[in-house]
Amino acid sequence: MSEQTSQPTKSKSTAIVFPPDQEVLSQFRIDAANTSLRIEQLASTATRDPIVLLELFRTANSIEYSSGRPPVATAKAALVRLGTSAVIKAIDQMQEIETISDPRVSKWFEKNRYRCFLLSNIAKIFGQNLRLSLDVQEEGETCGLFYNMGELLAVWKFRETYPQLAEENNHSKIFYRLAKDHNFDAPKASANFLKRSGMPEVVLFAVDEEATNKSPARAMIRLICQASLELLNAYEAQRFNKYAPGNQIPPKSAIRLMDLSDSAWENIYTRVAGYLVPDEPKDEEAQNCAQSEVIEIHQTFGEGEEEEESSKTVAPAAEVAEIHDTLDAVTSGETQELEDKEVAEQAEPVMEATPQQESASEIAPPPPPPSSSSETIAPPGSGSSVDKRDSAAESADIGM
Repeated sequence: MSEQTSQPTKSKSTAIVFPPDQEVLSQFRIDAANTSLRIEQLASTATRDPIVLLELFRTANSIEYSSGRPPVATAKAALVRLGTSAVIKAIDQMQEIETISDPRVSKWFEKNRYRCFLLSNIAKIFGQNLRLSLDVQEEGETCGLFYNMGELLAVWKFRETYPQLAEENNHSKIFYRLAKDHNFDAPKASANFLKRSGMPEVVLFAVDEEATNKSPARAMIRLICQASLELLNAYEAQRFNKYAPGNQIPPKSAIRLMDLSDSAWENIYTRVAGYLVPDEPKDEEAQNCAQSEVIEIHQTFGEGEEEEESSKTVAPAAEVAEIHDTLDAVTSGETQELEDKEVAEQAEPVMEATPQQESASEIAPPPPPPSSSSETIAPPGSGSSVDKRDSAAESADIGM
């Protein structure tokens, strides 16, 4: 694709259109044209990049395709609603979106994109170990992917300013400085952006701390997203061992509010540790050394120093009690169902949904750093070009 130098790509509603990961998008295009591929495999590729899934949701939830029906909340539901031809058309349109020209800005945009991917898979581990119904697990995976959109918005809005802050501060201090010096509230900006993008209620409730919802399944998803971010931040700050089974969980932790049994927490911790550090050394000193190397490979923010706490507000005790009282109903599948009725009416043959299998192998391993190999699907992509944009219009869309 030739490099473009025109004005920034916008939708008809002047919404910001982020550049997708080109490697993921290329693989998604190949998979979509493969008529023998199961829909679960195609959905797995789409959920490797929050931008790709965001654009799929925008299309599937548009007036043209929704016909008054509720917004889709999972990649599989979006694919079923659109069908093969519309999916390929959406991919081709995404390939025309300009990438980022400034290498420093692109670098930090890709770091934060990668964090979204990790959060999604950590959330999936939580959902599987809590034995939530499959549709709730998929919604949790979606929410995890979009939970940190505020970080992408921060890079996009502040551009050259963000790399300067990121190179001088650890992760928590970046957003403390943005809030104090620029009045930028990342969670609120994320909620406003996703709402304007037509995201389903389950996603909005997970990211918007002020939103209320009586669904125990969605309340649990919010806790899962908070706990996933907490573990990822601890890992990047080299404090992950503090959450090891037998250690005391921090008092304000979302994990504590989930009231997990010792065995359940041990399973979750072991799987998350194995996901982030597949060959975790037993020796603590060797483990810290290996963890530092993986952090650099994964392009994260940890500098080994103590972070300034800026944790998200967790659900009130009454809401948590309601979650635990009704969790049995959630695990039995009494939640918002996937649009099963649409399969016969809307899907083309290649998009026919098939039974999903619950297995630890469904968690996609953290991809390696960007490479030139077309066979590698890595969330961090290589950016190339975007020229100056209308800052006032973008600020309005971000919600600032």
